[in-house]
Amino acid sequence: LNEVKVVTKTGGTVKQVNFKNGDKVKKNQVILVLEDQEIQSSYLKAQATYLSNKADFEIKKKNYEKFKQLFEKQLISEDEYLLKKTSFLQAESALKTSEATYLTAKKDYDDLVVKAKLNGVVTDLELKAHEKIAPNSHLVTVVDDSKILVKTGVSVHEISELSVGNKAEIDLEGIENNYFGNVYEIN
Repeated sequence: LNEVKVVTKTGGTVKQVNFKNGDKVKKNQVILVLEDQEIQSSYLKAQATYLSNKADFEIKKKNYEKFKQLFEKQLISEDEYLLKKTSFLQAESALKTSEATYLTAKKDYDDLVVKAKLNGVVTDLELKAHEKIAPNSHLVTVVDDSKILVKTGVSVHEISELSVGNKAEIDLEGIENNYFGNVYEIN
């Protein structure tokens, strides 16, 4: 049985629930949406800082390359060249740091939209709109129902009628549809 349990790292407030237990979902369908102003604010701030640092880096890179050529032609002093090189390296460092912060904030922001990781059936979904969710809480499970192995007991009176390959109908509590399959093994 293949299943994916979705846990929220950040928490938030349930904004929208698109499915209920027993519903079939396809991979990447949006099951539910959380909202959190702090996460959204952090994401937008990190994005703005990253874009600003990227623009600053590009300018300082071009300046550094120009001053490097001038230095190689001995048209400027080593001090002027080293100032531009240091400025360029500091801009590069700031860009990498802000990119790391931005990517972390983007992941947290993207995780507010909970999508199915595989085709299957929604289970363990007990959330309602506007409900506050704590960090590290279980949100939903999606079970791949394309292949299920069911182990069950059979009464003594029915065991003589069973054989490997017989058709079987399985009625699972909490799931609207019955499943059909074959007897795989008798033990």
